[in-house]
Amino acid sequence: MKIKDEGIYLFSKKHGEKFLILNILSKTYGLIRCLSRISKKNHILINLDLISFELTYKDKDSFGFVKFNQKISNKIDNAFFNLIKASASELCMKLLPTWEENLVIYKSLYRLSKLFNQKNNLIIAEYIKWEFKFLEYLGYGLDVKKCSETGSSNVYYISPKSGNCVSYEVGRKFEKKLFIIPDCLKNNFTRFQTSEIESCLEISSFFLQKISDTPKKFVFRNQIISMANKL
Repeated sequence: MKIKDEGIYLFSKKHGEKFLILNILSKTYGLIRCLSRISKKNHILINLDLISFELTYKDKDSFGFVKFNQKISNKIDNAFFNLIKASASELCMKLLPTWEENLVIYKSLYRLSKLFNQKNNLIIAEYIKWEFKFLEYLGYGLDVKKCSETGSSNVYYISPKSGNCVSYEVGRKFEKKLFIIPDCLKNNFTRFQTSEIESCLEISSFFLQKISDTPKKFVFRNQIISMANKL
C-alpha cells in the first residue's frame, strides 16, 4: 500500500546501521512511525519541520519505508523555542495513538511552529495553551467557565480526580486536594503573568501523567519547567 500526504516531522532515531525510524504527524493519517535510509537529507530535519512524504507499507502494524521532501524548515537560533518544539514533539510521540487522524492537534502544532519571532514569555504562554488543547483532544479538557456544582462562573479550584472546576465556597474545605486555577486559564491568556507559569505546568503535568497507565518521563518538558522560572 502507498499513501502521499504532508506532515510535521517530530523526531527520529537510529535503527540498525542503515536506517532511521522517523516519527511523523501526518495531516490525514495521524502519528506514523516509518523507516528511512540514513542520508544527508535526514540530517536537515528539525522538530516541527513541514514535509511532504510518500509512504509504502505492507500493513499498519509494521514499519513502512518513507520518501520525503522538506517544505518548511524551523531552524531557528533560539534555544528556548527549540526546547518548546522538542517538548511538543515528545508529547505527541508518547501520548498520541498511531494511525488516527489528529487534524486539531496537527493544526495547533503547525501554529506553534510559527512562534519563532515572538518573545520567550509569549512563546511559553502559547505553549501552555497548546498543552491544554492537547489534553482536551485526549479527553481531559478542563471547563474553567463554570462551577460543576452550582453553575456559577466564579470558579477557583480544579479537582485532580475529576477535572471539574468549582467555586471557592464549594472547594475550600477540600483545598489541600485541589489545584487553584491560575487567572490566565480563566481568561485564555488574554492577560498573563510569568508568575503563573509554574502553576499552569503543574496542572497540565498532572493530567498528562493521568492519561497513561504507567508513569512517563518527559525529558524536554522538564527542561522547560526549569527554564521557565528564569524568564
